[in-house]
Amino acid sequence: MIPIKNIYYMLLYVWDRVDIKNQINLSIEEGLDLKNLFVKILINSSKLIIKKGIHKYYQNKISESRVVKGKLDIIKVAKNLSYYKKLELSCSYSDYTNDTLLNSIIVSTIVRVLKLVNVDKGLKNELSKLRRYFLGVKEIKLSLSTFTNIKFNRADSFYKFTIDVCRVIFENTLPLPVDEFGSFRFIDFIEDDKRMALIFEKFVRNFYKLEENRFKVVKKETILWNLTTTKKNDESYIPKMITDITLENDFQKIVIDTKFYNKTLSLNYEQERVKSENLYQLFSYLLNQEDGTEKKEETIGILLYPTVENEYSLDFFYKKHKIKVRTVNLNSDWCDIHKKLKEILID
Repeated sequence: MIPIKNIYYMLLYVWDRVDIKNQINLSIEEGLDLKNLFVKILINSSKLIIKKGIHKYYQNKISESRVVKGKLDIIKVAKNLSYYKKLELSCSYSDYTNDTLLNSIIVSTIVRVLKLVNVDKGLKNELSKLRRYFLGVKEIKLSLSTFTNIKFNRADSFYKFTIDVCRVIFENTLPLPVDEFGSFRFIDFIEDDKRMALIFEKFVRNFYKLEENRFKVVKKETILWNLTTTKKNDESYIPKMITDITLENDFQKIVIDTKFYNKTLSLNYEQERVKSENLYQLFSYLLNQEDGTEKKEETIGILLYPTVENEYSLDFFYKKHKIKVRTVNLNSDWCDIHKKLKEILID
C-alpha cells in the first residue's frame, strides 16, 4: 500500500506545484485516508486564498429603478415613457463582486464535500466556517467543461492549485442511490491501476523536469516509424509512437517507459520474468529513434516500475543500447524515493 503522504507528494509533482508544499503546511496523520486528505488540502489551500485576498472583479450590470445609478440610458428611458407610460430609469453600472467563476467552483466543491459520507466531522466544521468567507458567491453545477475552460491570469494564478484540488474531488465523487439522495461517495483511485499509471507517469516526468538539470529536454516524444510505403494513404493506418519520458542533452538521450501493475513482473512456470510486451514497446522506441548519430545509436532505455515490496535492478544490452529494468519503492521514505529516481539515470 502506498502511504497517503507519498500520494500527496506525487500529486504535487503531477500538478507541477511542488513550490506550494510549505505554504499549504499540511500535516498528514497516521491513518488518514485519501478522501480526508483531499478535504484537508482543500481547507488549507482555501485558507491561503483568503489570506492573499479573495478574487473580485468588476461586473457590468443594468438596473431599472427611479434612482440614477451609474450611466443613464436615455434611449431606453424615453422608450419606457412612450410605450409603457412609466418612469423607470435604466442605468448601466459596474459592480465590484466576489461572485466569480473561480470562487463559485470553490464554493460548489465545499458544498459537495459537505455532502460526502464518512468525512471527518472536524474537517466538515472547518469547511462550514470557510464557506462564510465566500458570502455572495453563488453555487454552480459543476461539470468537466467547467474546469477545462478556465484561463488563469496574473491576478488569479494563485487559485490554480485549489482549482486543481476541486477538479480531483469532482472527478472522484459520485452521487449515492436515490434512497440516500443528496449525498456523495468518494472513489479511491489508488486501487485503480489505470488512473495510478497516468499519475505515476506524469509524476516521474515532472520530477525529472524539476529535479534533473543535466538534461535540457524532458518531455513526451513522438517517434516516427522507420517504415516506407509506396501508397500515400497507408501511412495513416500506422499508430503513433509516443514515449512516456524522453530526457536529452547534447551528448546523451534516455527513453523511460513507466508501468504500473499490482505485480511488477509476470510469473511463468514459477519464474519471474519481465513482461514481454513492455520490452517490445521499449525496443520499438530505441530502434525507430535511431538516425545514425552516436547519441541516438547509444540511447539508453529504462523500464520503470513502482513497487511496495520487492525491488529489481536488471541490466541488458542490445547493440550499443543499454536497457535497464528498475523499480522505485513507493512505500519507502520520500527522501529515499527522491534519491532513487536520481540514481536510476546514472547507475
